[in-house]
This record gives sequence, C-alpha cells and structure tokens, in this order.
Amino acid sequence: LNARQIIQRLRPSWLRPRSSSLRARYLPVVFQDGVKMGGLENLDRVQSWQLNEIRHLSSSDATSRYGTGYPGGIILLVTKRGEDENPNP
Repeated sequence: LNARQIIQRLRPSWLRPRSSSLRARYLPVVFQDGVKMGGLENLDRVQSWQLNEIRHLSSSDATSRYGTGYPGGIILLVTKRGEDENPNP
C-alpha cells in the first residue's frame, strides 16, 4: 500500500477538499518529514514500509506551524528515515 491508499482506508475525510466562506475548495498540501512536497499525488510515491506516522493538520494548525497558505490543511508524512534525522517534527 502507498500513503494515499492507507488514508483512503482509514481517514478518507483527510483527502476531501475544504470549503471557505467564499465557496472556494481547497485540498490539503503534502509535507514529508517537514518539507513541502506539494499536492496529493505525492502520497502515491510513499510506500507503507517507509512510513512511521501520518498526521493531518487543520488549516489553523498548519498556519501556526508553517505559516499562511494552507486553507486545506496539511497531510504530514513522517518516514522512518525522517524520524531518525528529526525526532520532533
């Protein structure tokens, strides 16, 4: 399984667009080990055996942690390698 398949099975709501008061729809942005990767297609590149943790940050939590520009929130992938390099992502 890849990261998208895991999320689709366990937390499908994380992949749904969020709506704003202006009826705009925003998808989450993918971060891997604290580095911005981009859109949801990046979830397909990470296999289950590489992952240590998958987290969802709401838009307000994402803003607090990474600044503005994440109205759809963030899906944060923590890989086994990334955890060794940065134990407190």
